[in-house]
Amino acid sequence: MQTATATTSRKSDPIMLKAQPKASRPSPPIITPEPALLPADETRYTAATWLMQRGTDLWEAAGWLGMTLEQLENGYGHHHPDFQEGAAEAFGGQR
Repeated sequence: MQTATATTSRKSDPIMLKAQPKASRPSPPIITPEPALLPADETRYTAATWLMQRGTDLWEAAGWLGMTLEQLENGYGHHHPDFQEGAAEAFGGQR
């Protein structure tokens, strides 16, 4: 623990002060809509997008969402990190 010494108005009375930790910048709040405020189909669409963005297995995500694999791929596949990966690799891995 680091300490600093300060004195009171009388020079003979030292006061020990604790060094304050460096103030960290607070992380921004994560804003998510309240599920009760959104219609059920909109929460399903949002969940599908989030699952794809996180790289979830397509078959598993489709089953959890109650969609066919074809519906998930056609509607939300472009959000998946593997989308057009082969084409990107053909040009040196750049997206």
